[in-house]
Amino acid sequence: MFIIQYSGLFFKAKQHAAKPVLSPARLDMPRDICNNMYMDIGKRLKELRASGRFTQEEVAEKLQISRPTYTSYENNRHTPSPAMLVRLSQFYKVSVDYLLDNEV
Repeated sequence: MFIIQYSGLFFKAKQHAAKPVLSPARLDMPRDICNNMYMDIGKRLKELRASGRFTQEEVAEKLQISRPTYTSYENNRHTPSPAMLVRLSQFYKVSVDYLLDNEV
């Protein structure tokens, strides 16, 4: 198993047969590094939700998470997992890089 980084996300990769299989995973990183990766995601999520005229409850229901969990993402109290970042980007129809405020 080895770790790779793609578009600011970390993945665990396992070699199976002829091709590697990637799976999003949280790494045990120091909290300050992890927080810097997701520094502006709460602000970005609030802007996207407001522009789509969604309530936190509606977004949470669509993502199949609780409203307090979604609220904690918007308030930067918790960081979404890589898999949740993908789900958020699909819901809002934006790239994960946009959510993370990465320049591409």
